[in-house]
Amino acid sequence: MENISISQFLVGSIILVAIYVVYQIFDYRSSIKRAEINTQQVQNEEKTQSPPNPEKLEIASLKLMTLKDVKQNNGQGGKNVFVAIKNFVFDVTSSDSYKPDGPYGVFAGHDISISLGKMNISEEFLDMYGTVTQPEDEIANMNSWFSYFYTRYPVIGRLDDKKQD
Repeated sequence: MENISISQFLVGSIILVAIYVVYQIFDYRSSIKRAEINTQQVQNEEKTQSPPNPEKLEIASLKLMTLKDVKQNNGQGGKNVFVAIKNFVFDVTSSDSYKPDGPYGVFAGHDISISLGKMNISEEFLDMYGTVTQPEDEIANMNSWFSYFYTRYPVIGRLDDKKQD
């Protein structure tokens, strides 16, 4: 076996380090490219995902309820907490926010569609869905909130607009 000189060892080491550095540079660039592609794919998926459409829910299987049924489930006395949005009833009992002493406790046991559209948590706009005309921006707000609730809370019923109380 032949001995290698220190200079040969150093040259060989420098070549290996150079190869490693070049590899790291190309790997870094390809990582950036993969990240850009992944980001674009996620953005495209978000654009193509439409919010839940109430008309496509399995409404036949949902319990018909009245606004009185919703009002009775206001969290008082340990009861469940229901809210209605666009004639669909959500069970929000799992969230402390909608319990009577929570920040949105005013919504407990009410149809909150108009309040959400107006982005207003006062009692003034509770239980008014279907009774007022809303501008497009408020309808968009309400639809956005419907999507939010739909992805977080179970839909347990729908309001029968023929018999409200």
